[in-house]
Amino acid sequence: MTESKQPHVFAIDSQQHAKAGWQPRHGFEFAKTFHISPIVADELAHVMATMPVAFMPIKQGESSRWLMVAVLSPVPGKNDFLHPNGRWLGGYLPATFRTYPFKMIHTPEGKRVLGFDSRSDRFVAQAESGDQRFFDDNGALTPQTEKIVRFLEVYESSRDVTEKAITALADAGILKPWRTMLKNPEENPDYLKELFIVDDKKLKALAPDTLAALAKSGALGVAYGQLLSLPRLSVFRKLTELHNEIAKQQQPAAVDEVDLDALFGEDGDDTFKFD
Repeated sequence: MTESKQPHVFAIDSQQHAKAGWQPRHGFEFAKTFHISPIVADELAHVMATMPVAFMPIKQGESSRWLMVAVLSPVPGKNDFLHPNGRWLGGYLPATFRTYPFKMIHTPEGKRVLGFDSRSDRFVAQAESGDQRFFDDNGALTPQTEKIVRFLEVYESSRDVTEKAITALADAGILKPWRTMLKNPEENPDYLKELFIVDDKKLKALAPDTLAALAKSGALGVAYGQLLSLPRLSVFRKLTELHNEIAKQQQPAAVDEVDLDALFGEDGDDTFKFD
């Protein structure tokens, strides 16, 4: 799941969307074509146990910024971790999928406001029974909307830290294009150009003071986490076998109902958690 382009995301406004809201989610069909998903450093320990991790540069004019991504398939346009009925097959669900279609919008004034992806069919202009409202009758955020805002605010802060860590790794000259991901890389060279991994030989050759600086900033932990995730490439063979078995079934089992209430939790601590 690459980042949503800003024009597709509209800001949620207390006057314009006073009675509006969103419908509960029943599966993750929206993610079926995402072969990668942005993740942050706080997710790394959970992601690396299930799926490979890589880095991806995003061009912004003359400059670029970095994302850390979970690799969901070696084939663009495909998500191997998604059951045909929309159920998530992985042991960990990236936060970007848990929060979708919500996203923080960065305003020209440098502020962050809650946004909603207009490409999602879950928006309802007039919320009814069974729907979630953005605002209550007094114009204040509903408890569930507040929960989402808190989650996204902490996620954005973690994303800033993650981006700085990857930039430090790039500045240290230890990132390289991922050339070994596909059996026949010449068949899809453009795809390989977008993903980078840590060059372990260059990492080991870094000067002690550079290593110390990377360790202090948290970048070294990100580097080792990415390297330790590489053996997870074997999961795609197992997932391919699983999908082949699913394809033989004429009627896959119905998807379990999944909504934001379940994903964020009604009870307990509201802080940013990835478990």
